[in-house]
Amino acid sequence: MMGKTHIAIALLVALVIYTIFPLNRAYSFTFVLIATIIGGVFPDIDHPRNYIPGKKFTFFEKILVLIIPHRGITHSFFGAVLFSSLSIILLNQWNINSNYIFFFFMGYISHLLADSLTPAGIMWLYPFSRKRLGMGVIPTGSISEKLFFLLTILSLLTLIVLVRNR
Repeated sequence: MMGKTHIAIALLVALVIYTIFPLNRAYSFTFVLIATIIGGVFPDIDHPRNYIPGKKFTFFEKILVLIIPHRGITHSFFGAVLFSSLSIILLNQWNINSNYIFFFFMGYISHLLADSLTPAGIMWLYPFSRKRLGMGVIPTGSISEKLFFLLTILSLLTLIVLVRNR
């Protein structure tokens, strides 16, 4: 899926989680959105045209793209746990609240679920299995993805209206 679709899905996931679970009121909604969106686009760090707005393609990313195949470890449940765990360690080292990693993880999982809808699918159990799981219903960049994006935006707007009218 395209980056904008992953961002829209991550926004919807953040709003749903923030709305459903009252214990999340202790969290800043802005940081919840940021963490979920970063998690929602992070798995594509292994793609040369990854969708991280306003950033330049760094030397590190060029090396990363050569070493890690797209939809490899970054597109697996193991990758979600690994990168979330590494993020917790880094944030704790810098004395930054690591509780937002839950939202990063949820954004990450939303990315994996969305990419599972594409014909290419993902290797959910990589590196333990190389079997790709994909439903093949939404080819990347297709009309069906554009419709999916619009439905996600409409769902997001509907939820915003419902939440505001509570």
